[in-house]
Amino acid sequence: MAALVRPIREALDQWRGRNQEALAIVRSVLNRRRLSPRVEAMFRFREAKGLVGTGRTSDAVESLQRARSLIEDGDDVGEPDWAWWVTHREIDDHWGHTLQIAGDVEKATELLLQSVQPGRGVATGYARLSSARLAQCLLDVNAWRDAEGVVRSLVTAAPGISSGRTRRVMGHVAKQHERLNGAPSSLTDTLEHLAEKLDEAPFTL
Repeated sequence: MAALVRPIREALDQWRGRNQEALAIVRSVLNRRRLSPRVEAMFRFREAKGLVGTGRTSDAVESLQRARSLIEDGDDVGEPDWAWWVTHREIDDHWGHTLQIAGDVEKATELLLQSVQPGRGVATGYARLSSARLAQCLLDVNAWRDAEGVVRSLVTAAPGISSGRTRRVMGHVAKQHERLNGAPSSLTDTLEHLAEKLDEAPFTL
């Protein structure tokens, strides 16, 4: 149970910008107990988020490299059932987001593109979060055509997304139509359409 509670608390700390506190929680787990490969990988990419949030990008990359190496052999013996979602796809997403935070948008885009590709592992309920992060990266480098394609997919998906975190990131992307210079009108129209879709109530079970 602690393996579930601590990541939740740590994620909340990171969301609030308390990266040092989040990093301390993660490392308290990593230093105190032996974890299965997938569970340790989960804590390693969370460690990376804390590190990049405190300006230690090279250390964050080392944590991500460790996370990837932990799941390379694909051996699930001894893994808890709930750790199924810790896949290469998930690591690509966290790695890409870490580099996005660090300002390396070009490399972040490459990793996020990998994350959204079919066949990169089972997609979780937060898969659209990767697409939203990718859309932001593409907008940042003025890759208008590619960005428009990703934003269109977000427009289609928006009514079925109830995750507040994902919708917030998508909302930030949608607001970019207010600041883009030189973007085609089709892109800005699509971004405005996304904003309209997000204003509608999401699908809930």
